[in-house]
Amino acid sequence: MSGPDIAASGALAAGVRRPVTFCYLDIAGEPVRVTDAPYDITFTGTGDEDLDGHTFMAVDARVVSVGVVKAKEGGTDTLTLELSGLAGVDGELMNQIGTRSNWQGRDARLWKGMLDPVTLAFVGSIWPYYTGYMAVPKISGDQNSQTISLDVETYLAFFNQASNRTYLDQDQYDPADRSAELAIAIANGANKRS
Repeated sequence: MSGPDIAASGALAAGVRRPVTFCYLDIAGEPVRVTDAPYDITFTGTGDEDLDGHTFMAVDARVVSVGVVKAKEGGTDTLTLELSGLAGVDGELMNQIGTRSNWQGRDARLWKGMLDPVTLAFVGSIWPYYTGYMAVPKISGDQNSQTISLDVETYLAFFNQASNRTYLDQDQYDPADRSAELAIAIANGANKRS
């Protein structure tokens, strides 16, 4: 993964500037491209098919947040994207969110770029900083305000081997838990506890 070029690194070092974020979510049927830059941005000539020829719509950074990317051994932690301050989620949006195939396992990509604080022109080039797969979004909140959260797993998470643990291993963690034993007994036709 590449990082900021020399011009963008210099702008980052200036201290009064902050990078803007560009986000692409490959939602089935309706890909989303948004940015927290102060205006819509259309890319050309970057060589990245997810950027070139596409417009990233400006959204208010106060209602959309991108979690911190934390690097660790074996990849990065799960990244959380949030859309907050919603007055209510209607039935159509609930159906879209509830359809797992719209989200789960589909691509999510994030880039950063630097804008000049006076001219708002790009300083240096845009650089990718996170790519992964989306999970199914979650809705939380109350009648006054709701938040939609979307977790994005790094690609490396899918290369890790499965733990091969099952529900039947529960007694290794809690010796008094007989639920696996009872579930097998019920499946085999037992109708009384002994």
